[in-house]
Amino acid sequence: MTTISLSSALVAQQSAGRSPPAPAGVVAARSPGVDPDLTEAERRTVAELRRRDQEVRRHEQAHARAGGQYAGAPTCSYTRGPDGRLYATGGSTPIDVSPVSGDPDATICKMEAIKRAAFAPADPSDQDRAVAARADQEIARARQETKDLGPEGANAAAGPPGAARPRLPGSLLNILA
Repeated sequence: MTTISLSSALVAQQSAGRSPPAPAGVVAARSPGVDPDLTEAERRTVAELRRRDQEVRRHEQAHARAGGQYAGAPTCSYTRGPDGRLYATGGSTPIDVSPVSGDPDATICKMEAIKRAAFAPADPSDQDRAVAARADQEIARARQETKDLGPEGANAAAGPPGAARPRLPGSLLNILA
């Protein structure tokens, strides 16, 4: 199994002013209260860290939800703010991009689900686009394999006649159901 990470392009988006989910037990500051001991600059920093924290969490959760069975749990990197609290400032979500052995049609369905996961956030990163491009390459390989096998070979790869094919999450039938 090949696993790569969908990422929120940590450094690029941080510098662009943009924000994944906290590990168990880590809760980022979200209270609207203002610490009276902070300077105005520190308050602005805390406000930006809060915004980034929410953005990162939304971004990585979008990957995880859309990736379904192929996605792992999102992980985050944290920055301690001037208020002493941890804020998510970067993240990634692992996703299985390996083809389905011996079944080009299932590979195509899986890679389409991976592409949806890569583009699930409103602001896909360069890494997200790279994952989608890799899925496109696997789709092209699977289509070529289907073409090379011909109708009889493609049917043989699908199993014996009348055999039930498992439906992959994200397939058209599952989306409409």
